[in-house]
Amino acid sequence: QYSNKTILGSNSRCLGLLNALRHLVDDLQTPLKQEFCRYLESVLKNCTSYLQNCRPFAVSMTNALRHFKLQLTQIDSNLKDNEKRAKLQDVIDIYINDDIRKAGDAISMK
Repeated sequence: QYSNKTILGSNSRCLGLLNALRHLVDDLQTPLKQEFCRYLESVLKNCTSYLQNCRPFAVSMTNALRHFKLQLTQIDSNLKDNEKRAKLQDVIDIYINDDIRKAGDAISMK
């Protein structure tokens, strides 16, 4: 959808990226002797490189990805993988609500 340009508009593309991140976090299986967040960082790097080759990121996508990566580095490594997944899902949900939806609502109120 991304490379075929069926998802148009900065917010729609950003929401698509965040939805893909949500699926990645849910589906990721950490190999033995690897830490979940560090492994996710390496997988995420490959995924975003692929997406960038399909089509350049919108500014909103870059900002969302930067925020996600920052939060990823701040997760307690002593948590279990399922707890880390839940925290990352919350990060995504909060970003969608606070940085995309509320901003859109504020713009439409003017």
